[in-house]
Amino acid sequence: MLLSPAIQAAPDLPELSVDATGPAGVALGGDADCALLVRNLGKATARSVLVTDRIPAGLGGAREIPFVVGDLAPGESRTLNVRLKGVDRGRHCHIAVATASNASPVQDEACVTVFRPSLRLTVNPGAQEQVVGREARVLLSVLNDGDVVHEGATLTFEAPQQVEVASAPGATVVGRTVTWTLAPLKPGASSGMPLVLTSSRIGSWCGKVRAMAPGGLVEVLEICPVWKGLGALLVEFVDVSDPVPLGGEVGYVLRISNQGNADLTNLNASIDLDAETEPVSSPQGTIAGKKVKFPPIPKLEAGQGVTFSLTGRAVSEGKAYQKASVTVDGFKDPVEETEVTTLY
Repeated sequence: MLLSPAIQAAPDLPELSVDATGPAGVALGGDADCALLVRNLGKATARSVLVTDRIPAGLGGAREIPFVVGDLAPGESRTLNVRLKGVDRGRHCHIAVATASNASPVQDEACVTVFRPSLRLTVNPGAQEQVVGREARVLLSVLNDGDVVHEGATLTFEAPQQVEVASAPGATVVGRTVTWTLAPLKPGASSGMPLVLTSSRIGSWCGKVRAMAPGGLVEVLEICPVWKGLGALLVEFVDVSDPVPLGGEVGYVLRISNQGNADLTNLNASIDLDAETEPVSSPQGTIAGKKVKFPPIPKLEAGQGVTFSLTGRAVSEGKAYQKASVTVDGFKDPVEETEVTTLY
């Protein structure tokens, strides 16, 4: 017996569903591994199933990626993997569309936020010159100039062997490593850490500063404070014999020493004799009238000295005031010493 059309059973039909999933966020330039799950929820085979993923420009360039699935039996599913790349900051959604020759199309979207994690590290002052033994003060600053909050970020300074850490408030110091653990840094926020260094050695001593945040974000720079020494000039001018009879000879010795811990440069020395004496000879100097000039000294190293000598003759009675003069770079006026010789 045939059933009437009104009471015939509904035909079995396919029914597609598609789910697009993936990470909620990805760093700029990073990969977003996404999955497209297509299923047949119906009671008949879905024929010639095709899944197309419509990709926006921010996830690697605007395009469509087709996946030919073929037939899907009732209850059958297929997972399709697609790797996208975050190339533009912001929220970008890709749309998966599933079609079949005998089923209605369906679609789903998944959105990925592309962010730029970033830290900017600065040192103020970037370079500093200080006298040995004095403190060099620097401020290390970390700025979050990216899009995401940085939690658990750290700042470290590796001190070179020639430098001592005098002060590092809020830091943990282990050996020559200074470490600060930073409070959470929101986008646009910054944190500054004072650091005080000292050295007893002349030179430019560099140490590395490193800012790190979870996820492998690292920013590194070098700070190179300069510690300089100071030259210290000592001028000694004496007569070898005193008093001296008329016609007798008298020797003079000029000693120039650097008592400091840095070089003295461009030294020039001379001796001016008074009217009561006349120059006779000098092994190092050049005589011109009553003045004796000695060869220039381009550099006098720390702890070093040089000695000049002069022989004069007493030509009249009285007190002869002989004057030695030394000029040197960094001294605004000549350094002068006077030696008085009694002539009879």
